[in-house]
Amino acid sequence: MMKLAMSQAAAGLLRTLLQRAGIARESVLLTDYRSTEWHSLTFAGERHEIGLRIPAPADAVAARLLD
Repeated sequence: MMKLAMSQAAAGLLRTLLQRAGIARESVLLTDYRSTEWHSLTFAGERHEIGLRIPAPADAVAARLLD
């Protein structure tokens, strides 16, 4: 299986999202990842987009991730 390259911030974000939602890392498949630098007048950082494949019941898992 190919591992997607992530920045430390993105890996930490994914790890925290899964932990807060109470989801085991091995139960979710990371299918897509994109990170771009983002700057405003007062902030410099990254914008992250992730694609996940979630097992059934996906609605309950997705709700916990978005909460």
